[in-house]
Formats: sequence, structure tokens, C-alpha cells
Amino acid sequence: MDTEPEEGEVLEEVKEVKLPQKRKKSFEPKLKCKFWENGACSKGKSCTFAHVGDIKVKNELCKYVLTGSCVKGDLCGYSHDFSIFPCKYFHGVGVCNAGDDCKFSHVRLKSEEIFEFMKTHEAYLTQVKEIKGETNLGEYFNLYLKQKKNIKQ
Repeated sequence: MDTEPEEGEVLEEVKEVKLPQKRKKSFEPKLKCKFWENGACSKGKSCTFAHVGDIKVKNELCKYVLTGSCVKGDLCGYSHDFSIFPCKYFHGVGVCNAGDDCKFSHVRLKSEEIFEFMKTHEAYLTQVKEIKGETNLGEYFNLYLKQKKNIKQ
């Protein structure tokens, strides 16, 4: 009884079949990303930990912002604010060639800031002292070097 269907004849009605769709993972991270908090998560959106809250910005200048190459922007864990860091030329030598165009601070250092400045810029200040015979910090730097020498002995 197999008969050939005539042209245009429909043998049986075809119903639309819905194929099962892949489920999207509804993943809600519960643990906070410790790297995100410190501005150092390199995984971005693929990180399985929660990226919530404010980033703790270190009191150190971002080495990439100096060259204009920091790609993290507001998500960087280092400071992008030049003005909170003292100008090593102004405070070390007493003169900054950039003058008012300098991005760094020319505000007089407080006594509690001088030690940190000398510690951070010791190599530069030592070079200035060797060339000029003194630094703009005068006796502060001489005392710093004496104390450092005494600690080593």
C-alpha cells in the first residue's frame, strides 16, 4: 500500500519541536576577591570572586601612570595623584626646572615627612650631595646618613 504522494500532498503534519537550551550559569560569587580589594585582580570579569566595594589605593605612585601607560585607571591599586608626592628636585636640590608646571608637590615638607622623603629618595640625595657637597635638606640628610651608618655598625 505504499503509494507515492502526489505533488503538493502532505502526508503528516510536522509539529515544531523545541530543542532544550543550554542553561546559563547563574553564579553569584559569595567570597570577596582579595586581589580586587587591592586593585590587583588581573582576571577582570572572568574572576570567580566578587568584585565589590572600594579599592584600597596604596600611598605609592603608580609606576605606569608616570609614563601614561596605566590601563587600570580607577581600578588601579596605586595612586594616580602626583600632587600628594613631594618633588624630589625641589626638595632635594631646591630648584625644579618644571616650576609651576611640575605635577609633584612643592609644598614645604613637615618634619614628620622629611624622614620618609629621605628614605624614598636616598640614592638621589646621595648623588646630589656628592656632586654639590650638600642637599637642600642640609643637616637633616647629614643626620639621616649618620644614623643609618650607626645602625649598620
